[in-house]
Amino acid sequence: MNLKNDFAGQSPAWPLDGQDRITVREFHGAMPEPVFEAFYAIMTESFPGVERRTREDQRALLRKPAYRVWMLEDEGREIGFLAFWRFADFIYGEHFAFRNACRGKGVGTRVLRRMLRESLPLVGEVEPPDTEQARRRIALYAREGFTVYPDYAYWQQPLRRGDPPTPLLLMSSRADETPQTLDRYRDVLCREVYGVCRGGAVQRDHGRGLLDGG
Repeated sequence: MNLKNDFAGQSPAWPLDGQDRITVREFHGAMPEPVFEAFYAIMTESFPGVERRTREDQRALLRKPAYRVWMLEDEGREIGFLAFWRFADFIYGEHFAFRNACRGKGVGTRVLRRMLRESLPLVGEVEPPDTEQARRRIALYAREGFTVYPDYAYWQQPLRRGDPPTPLLLMSSRADETPQTLDRYRDVLCREVYGVCRGGAVQRDHGRGLLDGG
């Protein structure tokens, strides 16, 4: 499946990995209302308010050219999604979630491995290893080939106006990212995803986002 769909709307459903009934549809530019309702319900179920946009802002985000959603379906029922941004030289994974009943079945790992087959590096944000859950999450990504950059100072911008910043760690599917490359990723995220650049300068004291699979 080529991620570079040139039309707004949705791609035809395609099998996740040819092994079972899980299929994927990619949406960008538009999403049918029933699908959006399922998408936002899973997001609401999976993330607290500080980690997601309002319904109106999320709907508007679909019109951004770089923003895409892989909707995961089991026999036509929406069970999860991967929301990401495709930029010129990297892919940023923003939200990754499943319905509660569909978690822990290995589908998230398969989706992640499918995305890693793309030629561009996959970049994400992860919480510092201050809790057991965060350490397990980092270990999961490490097993799939991600490198976390703990020495790189990074704050993700808040997704809702007035929310506080949160320090996170950047990670990449490439193991040899330089500070200059991480700076470029950060600047693109601040400008395109969070819209906080002013006069060409990046505000470096805000933050929060994630790539969190099921």
